[in-house]
Amino acid sequence: MEGINGSNCCQAVASPQRLYCPATFDPATFLSPAQRIYGDAIVYLAHCIIMARVRDARLRNGRRNGFVPLNRTYMRNVVGYRPWGKVKRLAVEGGLVECDGRYRPGQRSMGYRFCTSYAEAPWKLREISDGNLIRRLGDWRQERDLVQRDRIRAGRAGVPPEVCQGLYNHLQQVRIDDRIPQPLVPEVAVSVDLIRHRQWFFHPDDFGRIHHNITNLKATLRPHLSANGQRLVNLDIANSQPLFICMIFLTGGVF
Repeated sequence: MEGINGSNCCQAVASPQRLYCPATFDPATFLSPAQRIYGDAIVYLAHCIIMARVRDARLRNGRRNGFVPLNRTYMRNVVGYRPWGKVKRLAVEGGLVECDGRYRPGQRSMGYRFCTSYAEAPWKLREISDGNLIRRLGDWRQERDLVQRDRIRAGRAGVPPEVCQGLYNHLQQVRIDDRIPQPLVPEVAVSVDLIRHRQWFFHPDDFGRIHHNITNLKATLRPHLSANGQRLVNLDIANSQPLFICMIFLTGGVF
């Protein structure tokens, strides 16, 4: 990643060749020999569910009963237009995931969650080898990063570009202890793993907040963070909005 003014800046995760999936899931035993051409695509489906749960605490805490909404267009762009239906059916019928079946065009994507036998399993990185899937996934990530970068540059991110760049630069200095108290629930373990391997995601929303690996890290693990060899300190200023409004007035700022 090269920063807000470079390429691949905003939402990198595991490399296209390595994706997260439940440790107990093995495409070789889950699928018949004729179906194994879809194995890597099913791993990608699992990876999407995992990364959504890692990034969004609401999904971990019962929002939509744990179902992760997955946009059909996005999934088709990576998996392939025709294979996506087969991949989804194999994952559901084989007992890897369940689908809530709730879809409203332009409003709500279908939600997916792991079935009980996989829901509590730890997650691990699995190598994939499908060249077409790897290429499409790399292209999609690059396109997404470029859209994000252009959105920040154009001032449409709710946060000034120079603020995004400064925060992003500081984020690169953050490290996490090698030894973390165990055991960790799967979402937290992946969050720690991403920070440890400096796989950052960085997303300004439309309301002036910036979401990244540190903001969604479990609070009890934040004392294990450091930057430039110094421990980070977490400060929460209660009712800070009136203070910032006064500062804007006093400095002649404009809303």
